Formats: sequence, C-alpha cells, structure tokens
Amino acid sequence: MKLKIQHGVWFVLSFLALQSGLVNLREMGLSELDWVQGFGQGLAVAGAFLLILLVAGWQWRHVYAAAPPGVRHILLPLETAATQLLWALLWVGGARLLTAQGLDADMARVGGAWLGLALIVTIWLADPARRASMRLPAGAPREMTRLALALATTVVFILSGNLWLCWALHTAALLIL
Repeated sequence: MKLKIQHGVWFVLSFLALQSGLVNLREMGLSELDWVQGFGQGLAVAGAFLLILLVAGWQWRHVYAAAPPGVRHILLPLETAATQLLWALLWVGGARLLTAQGLDADMARVGGAWLGLALIVTIWLADPARRASMRLPAGAPREMTRLALALATTVVFILSGNLWLCWALHTAALLIL
C-alpha cells in the first residue's frame, strides 16, 4: 500500500518547518513534555472522547445494522501522524502569530490553537471534494468524524501540549470507528 501523497506532503511541510527553525520540537509537543500535569488533563479529555466514540460507534452499527469495519491497514498510524503534525504546525503557527502581536505566551498558545483549528476548518470547507463527500450517505459520518477529531485533539493539545497524546487519540478513534 502506498502512503497518500497528501500525507507525504504534510510530513515534508512539518519537517521543513522544524529544520528551518520556524517551530521547534517543544512547541510542537514532541519533546520536553510535562508528563505529569498536562498529560493527566489531556488523558482525561481523550478518555472521555474515546468513550463517547465507543458508544456512538456501537449505536451507529446497532441502529443501522452496519457491519463493523474490516482490519485497518498498517499505514493508519502514519496517516494520523502526518495529519497531527500538520495540525500542530497550524496550532503553533497561530501561537507564533499571536505572540508577535504582543499576547503573552500562555494566551498565545491557547488562542493559536483555536486559530489553527479555524484554519483547519476553513481548509476543510474550501475543499470541493469534502463538501461533495458530505452529501453522500457514507461520506457525511466520515467527514464529521474528521471535524470532531480536529476539535478533540485541539482541546487535548491545549490542555496537555502533548502531540504524542493527540496522535494516540486520533489513531485510537479511527480504529474504534
């Protein structure tokens, strides 16, 4: 199986941003993490989100008698990692923008994450293929799941600053659904 070109581009963009110094590993939530304080809050929110997904997935399959999804392919963790790297790049980029406007670091981090989410949603809405997918019975739940994951991982990133936890949440959510 081939990794989608889109995900490859996202990896390259994130790599170039890291290599050029636009962002660093700490800001992206990849190193120097507080695994005690922020991780606990993020894990609680991630656990609640996964519980909601479990119930929603069970309800969906029960009501609509849909067969559970087959075995996911081996590249799912790479695809979710690429997506999370791009989203973190947008979250951190938003924080950098707000810091340059004079906001203090904590407010800029929170505001930047929401600004990044707004950009993610704007990109999603501007994509004609995604809008067309929303009109299909099978496409609407998939697209709404992507939006819910963007929102949930943004909240987890704000609370924990831990991209590893966001990646785990994203991968686990797609495996559940």
